[in-house]
Amino acid sequence: MILNYWANKYVFLRRMRVPEQLSSLMPTFFANLIPYYALIWSLDLMLFYRTLFNELFGVSSPVKAAPALGILIFTIIIILLPIRSFINRCHEGDRAYAKETYD
Repeated sequence: MILNYWANKYVFLRRMRVPEQLSSLMPTFFANLIPYYALIWSLDLMLFYRTLFNELFGVSSPVKAAPALGILIFTIIIILLPIRSFINRCHEGDRAYAKETYD
């Protein structure tokens, strides 16, 4: 039992590492997709506002779609600025640490 304890302790502390699917690769990938989801959502919201106000009220004023237009402009700015690349560089050290073993 004591030999089993020390063997497991050695394996867990020195030989095991974080599996690739539990490292920061997947969260980083999906965090990089969030601005594109927001872009698609804002385009859909603009289409919805335009259709809603045209059919119900007969008004085609761009002021009614101002929130969707603001969100669209904001997401385009977020996509064009390199904000995600700065955040990804902060996490590069985490990926290197996850691949490290104690030999």
